[in-house]
Amino acid sequence: MDTFWNAGERDQIKGLDILGVRQLDQSLERSWVAGITTISFRARYLTILTWALAAFFNKELEESGGEARFDYDRFRNLRRRMEFVILASTRHTDPQNDLGFYGILGPNLFSDEINEFDRQGSLALPEHKGGASYGTYVMPCRSFGLLKTGEGELPINITPRGREIYEARQAATGDSMLARLILEGGVLSKEALAREAGLFSVNTIADVPVELDILLRTFSTPYSDRDDVVVTYRRFLATTRWAFGILDQQAASSYDLIRLAYRSASLRNAKTEVEFAWAEYELRRRVHFALELLLSAVTETLMGLTEGTVEAVVSEWENEDEPLAPLVSDFGLPEDSTRSTLEAFDRAIEHDLFLESMVTTSSARSLQAKEKALLSLTMLLATRKQTQDLLKGGSIRERGSLMERTFRILEENVQNPVSKVLKSLIVYGVVEPHLSNTLRKMGQGQKCSLRFYPEGSVLKPTGTPVAAGFSGDRLGNVLGMWADLECLNRVGGGRYTLSDRGRALLGEL
Repeated sequence: MDTFWNAGERDQIKGLDILGVRQLDQSLERSWVAGITTISFRARYLTILTWALAAFFNKELEESGGEARFDYDRFRNLRRRMEFVILASTRHTDPQNDLGFYGILGPNLFSDEINEFDRQGSLALPEHKGGASYGTYVMPCRSFGLLKTGEGELPINITPRGREIYEARQAATGDSMLARLILEGGVLSKEALAREAGLFSVNTIADVPVELDILLRTFSTPYSDRDDVVVTYRRFLATTRWAFGILDQQAASSYDLIRLAYRSASLRNAKTEVEFAWAEYELRRRVHFALELLLSAVTETLMGLTEGTVEAVVSEWENEDEPLAPLVSDFGLPEDSTRSTLEAFDRAIEHDLFLESMVTTSSARSLQAKEKALLSLTMLLATRKQTQDLLKGGSIRERGSLMERTFRILEENVQNPVSKVLKSLIVYGVVEPHLSNTLRKMGQGQKCSLRFYPEGSVLKPTGTPVAAGFSGDRLGNVLGMWADLECLNRVGGGRYTLSDRGRALLGEL
């Protein structure tokens, strides 16, 4: 009989937050990006979705004799047609599939239909797949005041700002064939696409200047004087001002910007609330990566042993005498690292370690288990050293999370051997959080993501490894949307520079 934690192997999830720690750093970031999510990439989806919803509701009212109603199937099919038209239009305006094609919904989903369209020159708009645009973009639409949660039969209502978008696009589209196909269905031809692709491509919002102007105002001006709206915009525009200020001086990606905020704070150069906010996000993200890396090391070792206690895992590392990989040995750690004191280990770590560049997930994942454990400890000590004054002084808030617990373990074990410190970190920073988080999820009906389970003090692996990683950031999508609004230039490699329009907006901010 399959045991419950290993049943349905093909259905097991990867467990992207198997310690239950990423929710905190993601929630911190969320409060500074105005509802833009990790899956909402392109700004024009906000206006096209708002227009399509308003047009759909108007059409429903007309056909029902003025009585509001909502038909989910018709709404879903509208979204599917809209997504295909946006995909085909963007592809038409950007045939080389370069920087501007990033973040489009459906290129893989609709690949067969696109190939058929290319061969035949026409295609009945698909209604049997897709529809993710609403769930992907409704949150930023709400945050920027284009839509609001509906009442009664309608799941969403169009706001005055959303109505303004609708009217601007209605005037621009006129008797557009593509608009009619989205609303009613039918056959898309290459001729219609060639005439009207600029109305629906995510890269050509400037083709409708009034739409661009409204969206720029949407991003930069609160739609209400309610306290929650004012705070959302204040933080979003503070993030924009901070990012634009750096991008006016150098090309950078969201990763670069976040690292620079952390570096500035750790070197005591940060001055503003927004810098400390992004520094805290990076701090917690680094600590969570280090703990996931330690979890990966424990899981890998348990799989090699077939089962074992925490003591057996650490003992396995102590008895290994293979030379460490350069990625770890180049830190200048004590020669017999696991038997040295934590104080000696910590003394070898320079204050500026990882400030200029962080270890990549791919290089960390390629290490052996003992090397992962030592790298994890090195990252934890480095981040603690770089931020302990900020935490004590209140520039970065104490939140009673796993990071604070981990730092206390390090503080209380300075004179103890590294092997003993690793045992405490494994028990309180890895095993407890992993088991409590995963079993809680399973108790709520979610799929199994256990990497091991306990029988007394013995941990038994389930055979599923751990891929340690960083939380994906939303800041990159914020930058991408500003680029869509021609305030930033895309220069490749996920990097941006400030445009003339962006420089003018920075002056206003």
